[in-house]
Amino acid sequence: MINTDGTAYAEYEVRTTNNNVITSDLLYLYSSPGSGVLLSSTTQDEALLPGPIIPDGQGGILATWTISPSNPPVLQYPYQAADVSAGVVGTPYNLPFSPQSVTPFQSPTLVLGENGTAFATGSTTATINGAQTSVGQIASFNLGSGAPNWTYQAATGITLGLIAATQGGGLSAKMTDSQNIDTVVSFDTSGNPTTDFSGFSQLTYLTNGIWFGFSGNIATGVAGNTIWASLSSNALPLGNVFFQRSALPVLDSKTNDSVKSMLTTASTGLKTANCAKVLNAGLSIQTQFANSPYSFDQAIMKGTKMTNYFDLSNSSTANLTRRQITGGEDPFDQALSDYFPKGGNALTTNNSGIQYKYTAVVFGAGVLAWQNQSNAKPKYTLVHEVFLHAYANQSDTGIFSNSVFQTNGLLNTNPSSSTNISNWISTDCKCTPGVSTGTCNINSASW
Repeated sequence: MINTDGTAYAEYEVRTTNNNVITSDLLYLYSSPGSGVLLSSTTQDEALLPGPIIPDGQGGILATWTISPSNPPVLQYPYQAADVSAGVVGTPYNLPFSPQSVTPFQSPTLVLGENGTAFATGSTTATINGAQTSVGQIASFNLGSGAPNWTYQAATGITLGLIAATQGGGLSAKMTDSQNIDTVVSFDTSGNPTTDFSGFSQLTYLTNGIWFGFSGNIATGVAGNTIWASLSSNALPLGNVFFQRSALPVLDSKTNDSVKSMLTTASTGLKTANCAKVLNAGLSIQTQFANSPYSFDQAIMKGTKMTNYFDLSNSSTANLTRRQITGGEDPFDQALSDYFPKGGNALTTNNSGIQYKYTAVVFGAGVLAWQNQSNAKPKYTLVHEVFLHAYANQSDTGIFSNSVFQTNGLLNTNPSSSTNISNWISTDCKCTPGVSTGTCNINSASW
């Protein structure tokens, strides 16, 4: 697993035996770059089997393992976990699962939620009609202490799987019956389930409410509920939303869905508008486009495929770092609450330009909701950030000094204000509201 700081982690076991008896077993956590630390040890004729590792959301990791005795019985709680921070192993605790047996490479699946919460799913033992029966279970627990928040047990014969920890402290999961038919279920912060939809097998969430699954033997796209993954570094079982075993990048899927839809809609009218012609003329004279000409379509591709969006209206966003939201392309661990300019409308991270895959645009609280209607509409601020910063890698100073933009009505104030650029775009790049002489109305563009 690769954490938010680029450190890779793996567990390994050192076992000593004598006449098929385990006389010593040591479990280590290796980090690269770095060295190994001892997670646990035993001399009780039992193995310490490596388990999944996920980020803890605070720069450390949650390491898990399984205690596997050479001879029965299995411990009541064989799955163990410990929070490891700065090379210091915290107090180990039991994960709340009591399986009837344990085997290598079969451990609870983990995802990281928000505010120190983690979720796990695996097998546990329940008494049903007087008999000890293996059932699937989901547990929500405090990552630091292991204290359970809630647990949910499925009916016999139902397999539980995690889809994603969701924004606001919830969880999306699926129940698979004996016919391999999936039912998607949402859990709230108290563990109360709500059925979303069913009828397909091997369901996988894609984006914008679109799922992939099978109807019989036929692969099909499915219109289902929209999932907004938690603002954490391991919201999905395989890590990030790109299904990589990596903690980066952290994404705000709710804002991404909304803003990318806004950009796609706005671009339809913008492409034939005066502003598109002005942007083309103004950016084409910049040196970075000398060998690879400016392209409207490439700018849209940059904004929809290689840029991610964040809204500071969500309080959890402020705690994310520049490194987290850019997949390490902007390598600083400065929190967005400190990075974002006070009173600003939007900010594009330093990893701007077509060569970067994870450029990020951060919007101030209330900007996307257009709470201050004396400002440019959000779509014009979005075009400003995508075309001029994320794609063209222009500074505000460079934009204001562009001779083509000046000729087409872009003016600045003293002190300089980047909102003048968004306001200018909102007039279809014809004048700067509040600065230009004559009639110049904000949000007068028809696209």
